[in-house]
Amino acid sequence: MPIMGPNGPMDPGAMTAGDMAGMPADGFAGATAGDMAAMPSGAMGGMTAPMMEAMPPAAMGGMDVPMMEAMPPEAMAGMGPMHMEMMPPAAM
Repeated sequence: MPIMGPNGPMDPGAMTAGDMAGMPADGFAGATAGDMAAMPSGAMGGMTAPMMEAMPPAAMGGMDVPMMEAMPPEAMAGMGPMHMEMMPPAAM
C-alpha cells in the first residue's frame, strides 16, 4: 500500500511539509524505504508522532540526516526501538 494522503495515494517525491501535515495519522502505514528515500527532506517538517508510530520500521532505511534534521522533535516520540534499529547509522 502506498503512502496515503487525505485524497488517496501520495507521490513521495513531490511531498511537502504541508502535504504531510494534512495526512491522516495512519497514512504512513504502507511506507517503504524507497518511498522515504524519494521524499524531499523538507517534507519531514510535517511529520507527527502518530504518523511515525504507524510507519513500518523498515521504512526508516530510507532516512538520511537532512530528513532527521527537518523532522519536528515531537515526531520522534513516535519512534520505537525497531525504528531506531532500521535507521541507517549515518542518519543518526
